[in-house]
Amino acid sequence: MRRGFRVAGWISLAVAAGWIATVMAVLFPLVPDFPLWDQWHLIPMWQAWFNGEPVLPQLLAPYNGHLNVLPRAVFFVLGLASRWDLRLEVAVGYGLALLTTVLLVRLLAAGDRRRWILAAPVAAAVFHLAQFEVFLSGYHLGQHLCQAALAGLLVLLFRERLPLPAVLGAAVCAAAATFSWGAGVIAWPLGGLVLLCRRRRLDLAVGFWAVAAAAVLWQVARAGTPAAVIWSSVPQFTATLLGSELSPRPFPDAAAALLAGTVGVGLFAGLAALALVRRPLSPQLWRAGAVALTGLAAALVIALGRAGVGPGHAITSHYATATAPFAIGLLALMTDALLAWWDRRAELPRRAVALPAVLLTLVLTGWVVQSARVALTVVPEVTGWMHASQMAFGRLLLGELSDEEIALYLHPSPALVREGVALLREHGLATFAPCSPQGAAWGGIERVSGAVVEGWAVDGGGRVPVSEVRLERTGQLFAIAKIGMARPDLAWDSGRAAWVLAGWRVELPTAVPAGQLQVVVVSCGGVRSVLGEVDVRPGGG
Repeated sequence: MRRGFRVAGWISLAVAAGWIATVMAVLFPLVPDFPLWDQWHLIPMWQAWFNGEPVLPQLLAPYNGHLNVLPRAVFFVLGLASRWDLRLEVAVGYGLALLTTVLLVRLLAAGDRRRWILAAPVAAAVFHLAQFEVFLSGYHLGQHLCQAALAGLLVLLFRERLPLPAVLGAAVCAAAATFSWGAGVIAWPLGGLVLLCRRRRLDLAVGFWAVAAAAVLWQVARAGTPAAVIWSSVPQFTATLLGSELSPRPFPDAAAALLAGTVGVGLFAGLAALALVRRPLSPQLWRAGAVALTGLAAALVIALGRAGVGPGHAITSHYATATAPFAIGLLALMTDALLAWWDRRAELPRRAVALPAVLLTLVLTGWVVQSARVALTVVPEVTGWMHASQMAFGRLLLGELSDEEIALYLHPSPALVREGVALLREHGLATFAPCSPQGAAWGGIERVSGAVVEGWAVDGGGRVPVSEVRLERTGQLFAIAKIGMARPDLAWDSGRAAWVLAGWRVELPTAVPAGQLQVVVVSCGGVRSVLGEVDVRPGGG
């Protein structure tokens, strides 16, 4: 049977790899090259930089209850290197989510190779599309950093031996989590609890952790004024947060998420209590419990700050990233219980010998199937939303988007968006980044009617506009097209907002002799490409 678990582990790893690759392949093409929602709040950082003002105050400033210093620094460095290519931020976020997956699988499978079967469920939870927001906007890089840091902290603190350097590394992870996203403060009490349970005495490592935690949490407390806590709403809000990813329903409402979260908390409490009674010294139990507590504590911290907004706020997509470890820990506890049952199969009636293995298969494959079912519903909806945002930004570039529409599709502050677009355009950032000088332009010819020729063209890397569109015959220039014409249909079909200005049009003078002309598009680097030939009849000839 050991061979069976080995085969199942390899299958689970293959499914995990396939799941992650599929999520990336499906969602990354939807990522826009212009800011979305919270990303507009980085505009003051770029204004300070281009105005020659200090950037550090912008990096250290708290935002919406988060002291996200680390991701802001990453945004700034990546932006300088790439002219604020927002897709690069999302790609880094994918890499961090992959790192989180690897760390959690390693943590949960340590000491028992049979637990490699958890690879696929862990990947499905970390890349669960209940949290689709974090895979479409670079601003959620802070959450990815926080989750990777928390996973790294647990890996270090659950090492077989726990030397002081491991404790120091865990403290670095805790600081990274704290200064990446608001709920990252849970790293200090969680790490302290694990440390006390592992060391079982007050020593230098525990003392260091207590001093570091006090210093960091004091700094966080100084950074902002906490919102009033609506204590009566905290339990319901916490359970709703936990149920957002646990619910079998795509886009669950608050009531469905509350039910799923309540069931999940009850199941966690029952499994943990049973394991503590039967196997209190099991390292797998403590690892799984710590992972689950990471998600539970994050949900509690979020509820303390946001419960007053109302239960509907708890099903916001990006919160599921913080609470995903609860689902992972719960699955690991169920796996631990069923494997312990399997180890005692000799005590079972002959007809029930295979029951633990059957239940284990149903639990783990059931989670992956549930995640896939959610994805099949979420992807079409999200695709429509992202295309709507692309169209909205394209209309903004054409000067057609009202303040009310900006608030609906892009950001609640139309003034910030309009100011931001002006800055992006002036300094060649994001959508307006210059094309690659080595890239060849490309496009199409769509209409030829007498002396009128129309089409579209984009520069190397998909940038707009091109340098020129020329109509020639044997090298002789006859006309230059007007570029930057409105083409909202291209923006919609391509999912690239800037392509709303990819159109070109030329009306040939009547003096141009009828016949074949080449349409030549010239890239910003001077590379000429022939789009095709057209048969023109100026003057109706």
